Amino acid sequence: SIIHIWIMGSPLLPNEIPQSPSPIIILEPHPLSLCCSLSSAPGPRLGRPLIHESCNKRTATWACWLTRRRRELFKKAAEGGNGYAQWRLGYAYEFSDLGLLTDEVKALKWYRQAAEGGEACAQRRLGFAYEKGRLGLKIDLEIALMWFKKAAEGGDARSQCRLGFAYKNGRLGLKIDLEIALMWFKKAA
Repeated sequence: SIIHIWIMGSPLLPNEIPQSPSPIIILEPHPLSLCCSLSSAPGPRLGRPLIHESCNKRTATWACWLTRRRRELFKKAAEGGNGYAQWRLGYAYEFSDLGLLTDEVKALKWYRQAAEGGEACAQRRLGFAYEKGRLGLKIDLEIALMWFKKAAEGGDARSQCRLGFAYKNGRLGLKIDLEIALMWFKKAA
């Protein structure tokens, strides 16, 4: 049996669903991401596709097909200008997700496109990249602060917390200012 499968807001058509010997459970905690478990093994049902030792070759083939399909849909949406999909591809290239190998150049490309389009998660990732010198970038606290502020002003709670800690502890080139820190913490709450 199959429990409804939604990818990017659209259900897979019956002819797109390969045959699987066991029930398939799909959970979608984020608007466009799939998290699945393809076995009846106990344990968490969130995260990357979980393939238990008891899975057979058909189930593993299903997991590969699903990952490939997700990757194709994210690429198509990202190339079409979808900011969330652009951020998600950047994340996939940075952390070797969706069956992709780590590629800092591609991760940075997709993060920049998404961030310039107003995607707060991508703005936050660029902030971290400039703060820590990741993705082939040199540490630049001024640019990091700019991206964190854009993300925070766009409603990203993690960036709001990051700014709160920065003002509380005098990080990112900021002077300690507990009033501004409290303001950011309240916005994040």
